Amino acid sequence: MADSVLLSGDTIEDSTSEGHGGERLATFDVMKGLLIVGIVIVHLLMLNSVRDTGRSFPALIQPLYLVLMSFFIISGFFYKPERSFKENVKRRVIPLLLVVVACGAVLPVIMYIWMAVVGQPVGAEDLIDSIRLGLRTVNWFGPADSTLPTPICYVGYVNYFLFAMCWAMIVFYAVARFALSDKKRFLITVAVLLGVQMALTALYLELPFSSEYTPIATALMLFGAYLNKTGLVDRLERFEWRTMKFWLPLIVCFVAVELMALVLPPGVKFSFLSFGDYGALSVIPYFIESILVFIVYIYVCLLVSKIPVVSDVSCLEGRHTLGLAMLHVLIAKMILSLFYTFTSEYVFPTEVGTTELLIVAVIDLAIVTAICILGNVLVKKIKERTG
Repeated sequence: MADSVLLSGDTIEDSTSEGHGGERLATFDVMKGLLIVGIVIVHLLMLNSVRDTGRSFPALIQPLYLVLMSFFIISGFFYKPERSFKENVKRRVIPLLLVVVACGAVLPVIMYIWMAVVGQPVGAEDLIDSIRLGLRTVNWFGPADSTLPTPICYVGYVNYFLFAMCWAMIVFYAVARFALSDKKRFLITVAVLLGVQMALTALYLELPFSSEYTPIATALMLFGAYLNKTGLVDRLERFEWRTMKFWLPLIVCFVAVELMALVLPPGVKFSFLSFGDYGALSVIPYFIESILVFIVYIYVCLLVSKIPVVSDVSCLEGRHTLGLAMLHVLIAKMILSLFYTFTSEYVFPTEVGTTELLIVAVIDLAIVTAICILGNVLVKKIKERTG
């Protein structure tokens, strides 16, 4: 099952892009594709060191980083209340968790063998450290900004996020029916989750398997499910762009998030359990700004969905979100190792320029997409033969 989830086109969230009325929403097909393409490009351009805690961007630009939170919101958006807790966990959490664990253990081995083939053999310690990092079994209860090693075989830079998503899904499915039954319960549940996240942020410790992000991720999933109930996205899909009513949510959310960012910048250090400049108190504005950015992002994806070719490519990539997430650093390292010497000091050799990394990103996307498509065909043939 794990292999089929990785290769068949199931994404990090539910792959069925249906809205409140059950019809398919083109906006979300595009959204998933743009998200993963952006992650691939940003990772290749910015992963010059594994724990770059010194990253800073202008306050007005920082909300762009919050698009990453869209994965949590999208996951909640596709919540199916007719499924039981057990069924949801079986169909969505377990397959994702199996993929993350399998890739965390296997991909470093592939990289280890590849480096030997290209004449850059690494030691067994590098491989062991890479597997432990991929499985998130290091630095438990250590400071969230601890400097971790950058072993050459390590390629699981999205694993912390996927582990966080798994735990958040479990909590989400446990509380969703209660929280979504009425507005009061929804607000109370979200408030409790954000309160717990504030406490965890104040402790500032890495918990086992990246579970320190569970409360805020769950709260964002609940918002996604609640948003689906409102039917807002369905109404926007009608694309009544000639009316001011259509554009009003975009204007309000864009202005609001930029004003908030000036006073309460969210930062770009979610992976270091940082939500802004005010410690635990930044959790609440971070949650609100993530929601505002998501509404703006819906409009961006809605407009992109109207552009031929660009829309088609985005949808194609969106059908292979998980495969692209898990494999893109591996493929990038394999390509670059043909031309550059790797060290454990940096993720990518420092002499690799921006132009080269952009070229590698395009090749990377093409290769991983091809692997996912071919893998999907293979999985289907195996299923047909085995009945």
